[in-house]
Amino acid sequence: MQIHILKTKILTTQIFLIVISLLAFSVDAGTYSASSSDHPVALVELYTSQGCSSCPPADKWLGNLQSTGISNKQVVPLALHVDYWDYIGWKDQFAQKTFTERQYKYRRINRSSSVYTPQIMFNGEDIRGLSFGRSLGQISGKKAVVAFELEASTITNDQIEVKVDFNRIDKVAKNSRLILVLAENNLVGNIKAGENTGRNLNHHHVARVWKNLGKLKNSMLTNISLSKEWNRKNLELVAFVETPEMQIQQTLQLVLN
Repeated sequence: MQIHILKTKILTTQIFLIVISLLAFSVDAGTYSASSSDHPVALVELYTSQGCSSCPPADKWLGNLQSTGISNKQVVPLALHVDYWDYIGWKDQFAQKTFTERQYKYRRINRSSSVYTPQIMFNGEDIRGLSFGRSLGQISGKKAVVAFELEASTITNDQIEVKVDFNRIDKVAKNSRLILVLAENNLVGNIKAGENTGRNLNHHHVARVWKNLGKLKNSMLTNISLSKEWNRKNLELVAFVETPEMQIQQTLQLVLN
């Protein structure tokens, strides 16, 4: 009887130790971090829609950007799907009113005559008619005006905690704000109406969650909820600093896998 009890206690202890070690591994494996670069990293925003027949080539260009030798230490891409094409018969499954409002705000600030898709914004500037390389060259050799650490930790399977610690905020960034974006890669849309009827469209760096954390502070913390539909292996977190005039000062991408 005593031997049986002893064996039971040993087995219970072993199971407890295994569970603890698994939990420790899970916490460690679910924490990701990155540091911003010493130089400015550009943010490229593609305003696009599944209802726009001119957009698929731009979507493809955005998806291939980092495979052409341009790393996320130079440029961070985001696809922002707008909702003003939905009226023609196909509701874009990734569109958000927030992105439409942001594009219209760009129009007001830049005094543009219209909004359109596909539109590419490079650090807050419309690069229509300009070469991408020229825009990239304009920021090369400059020093970043902020320095920060970005960390994302898994709380549960459907929620992550995001922490941003600023090590340096230069005077020119004192009124700037921090935007956090959760994006998903390798998405496919089966379009059944509108200008792209019958097409299967590939989408990359699609913004899923957009959070404006406001004016920069030494330490900033927030939680992001994850939909069950999102592929955890294809998620990436983007943090960028922009002025009240929507000029992008620094960008950082953190891949969550």
